[in-house]
Amino acid sequence: QLKSSMAFAWISTIDSFAARILSEVGIYAKIAPDVQIGSDSNVSSILERCIFRAFFEHEDLIEPLIRHLTLDDLSNALSRAVKEKRYAMMMSRPAGNMEAGLPLHGDSAVAGALVLASHAFKKLFEEVYRSFLEETAEENLTDFAGVLVTLRDLLSSPENAWIKERYSRQFKHIIVDEFQDTDSLQKEVMDLLRGEHSHIIYVGDAKQSIYRFRGAEVEVFSDAREKISSVKGEVRHLERNYRSHPDILKLCNAFYPLIFNSSSSEKKYSQIYELVNPLPVVGETGNRPRVKVLFDPQDEAEAAAKYILSI
Repeated sequence: QLKSSMAFAWISTIDSFAARILSEVGIYAKIAPDVQIGSDSNVSSILERCIFRAFFEHEDLIEPLIRHLTLDDLSNALSRAVKEKRYAMMMSRPAGNMEAGLPLHGDSAVAGALVLASHAFKKLFEEVYRSFLEETAEENLTDFAGVLVTLRDLLSSPENAWIKERYSRQFKHIIVDEFQDTDSLQKEVMDLLRGEHSHIIYVGDAKQSIYRFRGAEVEVFSDAREKISSVKGEVRHLERNYRSHPDILKLCNAFYPLIFNSSSSEKKYSQIYELVNPLPVVGETGNRPRVKVLFDPQDEAEAAAKYILSI
């Protein structure tokens, strides 16, 4: 039964998974069925145009910001806000003079200037994003962040509750690999697709989170792990390494506890290193080097070519 059902499994990235659902039901979100996912260069070009237009049309919002940022820095910040932090920006609010019971800055004049800048940036983001949506719609384009935001809104809207119900029944098991590289928006979409009788499995390693530059949030991993434990879900630790030689793992087990040495009780999002067990070695392997350090891309190519030739 499992073998026969595998032919119907959806296997893709989260972004492509969301795009496939939206292609089926996007008409209810007023999305054209033939909308295209724009290339990064095309989307970036449109966004850059929208940012420059906002600079000319909203000088009043630029003024409180250029006290703290150059125009290039501001342009880069807006670009990152739309491309990588769109959902967080949409859900955020500007800073106030007091945050978490503490003054924003010890100098009240500086605090006031920062509050003005925070409000200006939020408004400028909204203007750029509105313009960006208009221009991409005119060219019948979207990007993966846009797909996720639209799908999230569609699945959470009461008038389209049947869509959420349909897909939560369809996907009885959801497995998310490399979960440490997801963001809060992707996680929310997965949660909305989870039904009463469905199961979700997250697989990942917080220490391997390497995509923060494109919006990944390792905090999502930590929060999910805490929530699963709190509702008596199962957290399994994969302690067996099937890839590396015991000599390499011996070094890792001695070295990495010195780096990942904070307990989760000290800091909510800190990670600890758990010792990894190797597979047993069969036969004699001698003291041959396990790792070769190459300092130049040409050295790497040459080493790979020599190895391939040798076998």
